[in-house]
Amino acid sequence: TLTFYYRRIYRILPLYLFNILFTLLIVPVASFTYVQSDLWPQTKSALTFSTNFAMLFEKHDYFNTGLLYYWYKHYWSLCVEMQFYAIVPFLLYFSKRLPLLISLFLIWPLIIGGCVFLIFYMLINYGQNGAQFTFTMLPARIYEFVGGFIAFHAQQAIDIYFDDNHKILLAIKKTINSVITVNILTLALLILALYPVKLIDVYTLPATIVLTAALIASIGRTKEKNEMKFSLLANKYCIFIGDASYSLYICHWIIVFLGKLIFGEDQQHKQLILVACFIFGIFVHLCIEKPIVEARLKPSTFFPWLIITYLAIGYVAYNIDYHPEISNVSKDLFHNKSMLIVNKTAWEDIILEIHPDISAEIGILSWYDLCKTGKINDWFGNGSLKILLIGNSHALCIVPGIKLATNGMYSHIKLFSEPGLTPFEGFRYGRRLPELRQTVKDFKPDIIYLIFKYMDDFDEPTIGPIDFRVQTMQEMTDFLSQNSKVLFISKMHFYIPHYSSLKYAEQMYHNGWSKDYLMKQKDIEDMHIVSTKRWEQIKCQNCIFIDMLEAFCKDGWCSPLDESRKIPLMFDDNHVNKFGSNFLSKHLQKYFEQMYKFLNTSSTSSN
Repeated sequence: TLTFYYRRIYRILPLYLFNILFTLLIVPVASFTYVQSDLWPQTKSALTFSTNFAMLFEKHDYFNTGLLYYWYKHYWSLCVEMQFYAIVPFLLYFSKRLPLLISLFLIWPLIIGGCVFLIFYMLINYGQNGAQFTFTMLPARIYEFVGGFIAFHAQQAIDIYFDDNHKILLAIKKTINSVITVNILTLALLILALYPVKLIDVYTLPATIVLTAALIASIGRTKEKNEMKFSLLANKYCIFIGDASYSLYICHWIIVFLGKLIFGEDQQHKQLILVACFIFGIFVHLCIEKPIVEARLKPSTFFPWLIITYLAIGYVAYNIDYHPEISNVSKDLFHNKSMLIVNKTAWEDIILEIHPDISAEIGILSWYDLCKTGKINDWFGNGSLKILLIGNSHALCIVPGIKLATNGMYSHIKLFSEPGLTPFEGFRYGRRLPELRQTVKDFKPDIIYLIFKYMDDFDEPTIGPIDFRVQTMQEMTDFLSQNSKVLFISKMHFYIPHYSSLKYAEQMYHNGWSKDYLMKQKDIEDMHIVSTKRWEQIKCQNCIFIDMLEAFCKDGWCSPLDESRKIPLMFDDNHVNKFGSNFLSKHLQKYFEQMYKFLNTSSTSSN
């Protein structure tokens, strides 16, 4: 057992730690937007083989394609493997003491069945958190390792029971151990892995495990060299890629991340990044991994070097930080002059003075501002209208725009925001609605702005002929319209995948320019067909629907940047920053003519 553990540690840890040290050294130099407070916690998780736990408890979405700083994103699988090795002795202990057929046809299938049950239980009862658990945690991944035990015991069973006295079993044994079978299984795995269209994971993952286990069982007994030379796996290039696969896997992510960060995600750069990953991975294999493996160091030599490497990583992590200070010019522009974006003359003068470094710093400020208002939920002015702003994070982000658009009109603006809220009963994210209703009753607003991001539950279709969610939407709309003179409701929000202001900042800093991140307006509209049909059924006499896309789209194309491309209007793929919020103010004022009609009608009725 000790020999097994040493072999696995010797094989995995040197390259594992090298990549951590390389990341710590290269990231502060190559990335303009990195922050040490993000890098060090992730490094600690990687060093303690708990990256998958960190991703789960910190709610890091592995499949989020936006810019989230997961410097060791793919370490979760290696951590799962290391965690599995902690329970290997127990599995081996019990499997060796049970009859072969009991292990093969009862114990291992029961473990796989329990794993499958856990997967579906977590998915059904815990939503996104359950999906994250089933993807990254050992209890839901153990079936992959059990496949190896099954392959091993299947080999033993074939040798014992498929003997020369049973012609049919002997023929089956020869077929299983044939090079033709090896090649068929190899081709099936290659097709599954390289299929150009993404397949459904719930089917492809088990299929991959079954095919791999079968291939192991087959090739493990196909030992004749004259026969194996016809195997696809015997090709010298396949053997070389197999030997280098660990280096390619563990070292590729830092190249991918920095490449996409600095150069963008267009097809040309993706191809260059792919080539760079391959070259770097092969270099690491030939110059680092292979020499270490061939050295066959003894524990007395290996473990002191391991300790020194850990200490070096700790020293580098605590002492290297190249993150630059944001200039006062950029801070002043972001915090004090963002409202001038609606003043064409003043804004043209400002744009002339903005160079790429300032644009990059604005991108950083946008990301870390995150629509912060402190704990302030009330703003007072010298007007006469009471305005209640309701919604989720989109309501929070549009506060500067509402204040600028209604400047001189409001006496009091009050914010009621709940992250991730869908403000209607019957939806998965429809929470804190009693508090919302009570706030409306207590505040007695003249105007209500219902501004919210359309969460994924808002576009989930209803099964059956009657959409009960339309009724709950109508009920909340009736309540809000009856308790206000004017009710503004936001239509579908602007969304631009693969964008963040940090990506924008990196490109401006390194290249002096940024791509425009254009997206077809129709593609956004097609994401919200269900919610659009629901809104078409809602009746409201004093409602005004705000077309949020109109502010960011022109001639059917939408962009998260201003026309000069020197200023980002959003900080992530769907939230406006201060510039974007103030930019929206002019768009909001287009609806004021209708608002005044409703206000006048309400005043006449009350008189």
